[in-house]
Amino acid sequence: MKKLLLILLCVPLLFSCGEKKEKKKDKYNFRPLESIKKPCDCVDHLVETFKKAISKMKSDKDYNMDNDLILKKQADKITEYCDDKFEWSDKERGNILSDCDSFEEMKKIAKGIIEHPTKEIRIINE
Repeated sequence: MKKLLLILLCVPLLFSCGEKKEKKKDKYNFRPLESIKKPCDCVDHLVETFKKAISKMKSDKDYNMDNDLILKKQADKITEYCDDKFEWSDKERGNILSDCDSFEEMKKIAKGIIEHPTKEIRIINE
């Protein structure tokens, strides 16, 4: 009887422990960088990353994007990947990406995140 009780108590714990680790891994579920095929895909990936930060800010009042290293690292990875893939200078990058459809959206989102003193989002998709 004691063994049965022990099994009944331990089995749920074994299954519940693994779920939390899996959820942390897929916390943001970013698209793979390999899906970037053309320069404008770089902007799309950055917009997607910024939107994840906006979503977190809206749902969690204590959220501070400056402390979210996962999002910062993802933005850095996108930038580095694109710089390596397309081999452009800073000036070329700006000229090429400014022609992308989602470039203005990215600028608005980034400006809203950076300039707002409480890190609340003033810009909602217009």
